[in-house]
Amino acid sequence: MDNISHWLAINLTTALGGALTAFVATLLLTPLVIQFTRKHGLVAKPSTERWHKQPTALFGGVAIVAGATLAALIFLPDKANFIGIGVGSLFVFVVGLYDDRCAMRPAHKFVAQLVAACFFVAFFYGQVKTPTLVWLIPFAIVWIIGITNAFNLLDNMDGLSAGVAALVAVLMAAHAAFVGDTGVAFGALIVAGAAGAFLVYNFNPARIFMGDCGSMFLGYSLACLTLMGHDGLLSGNLFTALLMPTSALATPLFDTIFVSCVRMLNARPISQGGRDHTSHRLVLLGLSERRAVCLLYGITLWFGLIALWGSTVKNNLATIAISGMSGVALVVFGLFLAEVQTYSEEEYEAAKAKWHGEKMVISRVFQHKRRFVEAIMDFCLICACLIAAFLLRFEDELPNQARTIGIALPYAIACQMTAFYAMGLYRGLWRYATISDIGTIVRGVLAGTFAAYVLIAFWDHFHPNDPINIARTVLIIYAVLLLLGTAGVRIGLKALRYHFALKWRDGQKRVLIVGAGDAGELAVREMYNNQALQLQPVGFLDDDPTKLQASIHGVRVLGPRSRLLDVIDRMQVDEVVIAMPSIGNGVVQEIIDACDNHGISYREVRGVIL
Repeated sequence: MDNISHWLAINLTTALGGALTAFVATLLLTPLVIQFTRKHGLVAKPSTERWHKQPTALFGGVAIVAGATLAALIFLPDKANFIGIGVGSLFVFVVGLYDDRCAMRPAHKFVAQLVAACFFVAFFYGQVKTPTLVWLIPFAIVWIIGITNAFNLLDNMDGLSAGVAALVAVLMAAHAAFVGDTGVAFGALIVAGAAGAFLVYNFNPARIFMGDCGSMFLGYSLACLTLMGHDGLLSGNLFTALLMPTSALATPLFDTIFVSCVRMLNARPISQGGRDHTSHRLVLLGLSERRAVCLLYGITLWFGLIALWGSTVKNNLATIAISGMSGVALVVFGLFLAEVQTYSEEEYEAAKAKWHGEKMVISRVFQHKRRFVEAIMDFCLICACLIAAFLLRFEDELPNQARTIGIALPYAIACQMTAFYAMGLYRGLWRYATISDIGTIVRGVLAGTFAAYVLIAFWDHFHPNDPINIARTVLIIYAVLLLLGTAGVRIGLKALRYHFALKWRDGQKRVLIVGAGDAGELAVREMYNNQALQLQPVGFLDDDPTKLQASIHGVRVLGPRSRLLDVIDRMQVDEVVIAMPSIGNGVVQEIIDACDNHGISYREVRGVIL
């Protein structure tokens, strides 16, 4: 961090001047844009494909671009280096402005983004003198178009795109300051200032939307800034070139990849708008819009801090391990969000028929997508856990173990994946995971670790002059980490379902369960597992005094049966579930009569086996 302190000592005044100018200018201009658009009827009206419920002013991107441009003209050093990004960002702004007004076709918008990307690449990468770096040009074009569209797609809920852009820009500025890249740091701080000021008016409840003109400008600017750094693609070090951009931009990349995959699996055009983004699904799960957006802010911050940490410690292997584990956790989160129903039953059935009707290889992959994703996650976990085991064992001496890791890792991957398959790990339905399933994971980890140890021992036997000499403690740490990781991934998915099942959602009935026994426990579990029932348990009643104030799956026992009517009124119960299959019919009839007299619906649970 001494690098950042030294950089701030020299550039603090100018850096703050650029950020504050962009912030104040955007803060003052946005109300004027709101007033102008409302006066001329340029507002976004609510629709079934959009999330907002009130007419909201458009063209907020005008204020963002004006504020950022003013600050850039005054404070950016070496302005000649920013001609490419300046002209390109203004071009996508104009294209977005036209799209907001006249609704361009996706293909036409893509061509415009391609032109803007090519302009920046032609200007900036014209300095490439090494023939081996020429391949970076198409990669840079794809990167710019991808990030531009990612922010465009991310602009689907109040404050999301602007807040993520501000966070990403601040993280990029900190990274650029650390490596001494003054131009990129200033540019990122200017973007952060403009996006942060707009967030004041765009956070829920939003008074204005940035529109495509704003989201495309922010995405394009950030994409280009990531390529301009000293340790960017021109450095030739692909790892450092990709670490900061992909980590800091994890949220828009995750949302874009997630939505693209889900729409493709459901036979919907990727370019078609809808309420199926990660933010929408979080709200459907019971979070408020603000909490959903803040959760995605947290993901952005976490991955950005990983990248900053990796840049400061300059330990690529450790960064790979932490990034890999975090990436697997993000995939699990995506699998959970994909279960949220956002399309109609007709669309689901049509998509299922399409994939089952096709005979292509890709169709087969999609039909078994859950197993395929499980295997990919396990592969990443094996790599990350082995590297982490070496890191915990050798700490600062980890770079000296690079050869050992390079030889041991392929053996570990081959043995562990084979052991997992042989032990039946990929046959389990993890929605119903129990202790016996954890036993399968334990056997798979132990078998794979032992097999890897045996193969490495054979290597040492046949290469006496060049042995690996892997420390046994490394394999022990690796086995423990892998056990926690593989079990955590699968149980974590179930834990997410359980956690969000506790959230209250619109349309749910509040249910009181009479009987805190096995049948009552099964009833609560079914309510949590089967969201189609739209039932939310609020409490139990049971005459057993030892169960009073006890909790089953987070639902408390509120008292005896005699308090039925009192609890119904106090807890605003909509329905009563009678879960006492072993109790005489007379007691059950008393409860039914009480519900009828009170106008409360009821249902009986007689047990699973009839």
